[in-house]
Amino acid sequence: MSLMRLRDAHFGVHVHDTGVGRESLGLKARREQARKPFYESRTGADLHRKSGRWMNREMIVDREGNRYLEKVTDPETGEVVHSCEEPLSEHQGHGTAKVR
Repeated sequence: MSLMRLRDAHFGVHVHDTGVGRESLGLKARREQARKPFYESRTGADLHRKSGRWMNREMIVDREGNRYLEKVTDPETGEVVHSCEEPLSEHQGHGTAKVR
């Protein structure tokens, strides 16, 4: 093709993409001058490491009420995958508290 014919040619490019959005919301309530929040809450989508699937997770840490609540449910089936409700003082050996 000559340069003149290439200049007059028309090319079209179509790009199509899809995506899935997931959201999560967290809050922390602190008193002035306090290091740790007295109340924490997180709810929304979270990647379940054992299954590799996205699940709905609700977690509450109430330090004043000495309460820990966590519930993980499968959004497709509604099945409760994990549930934990106990006094916060008994919730040991998890996260950064694990023995290394």
